[in-house]
Amino acid sequence: TGTDRLVVIEVAPPNGGEPLHLHRELPMNLTNADVGFTCFRLALTLNLNGRWLVNMSGTAGNISLPLTVSGPR
Repeated sequence: TGTDRLVVIEVAPPNGGEPLHLHRELPMNLTNADVGFTCFRLALTLNLNGRWLVNMSGTAGNISLPLTVSGPR
């Protein structure tokens, strides 16, 4: 079903502010796969320098990716 394929992507800023929440659907071929891989394009403006945390969760579990942003001040 579609709810089995739904994943939530949370992008938390380094200052403890309100995280962004995005929803995506996994490709159908990953529904019953033991191992899989997918890419999602995330059009975000990360306007604070520091360690952001990108977390994706769904029925199969979750994964977190720390992302260090540094740019002009």
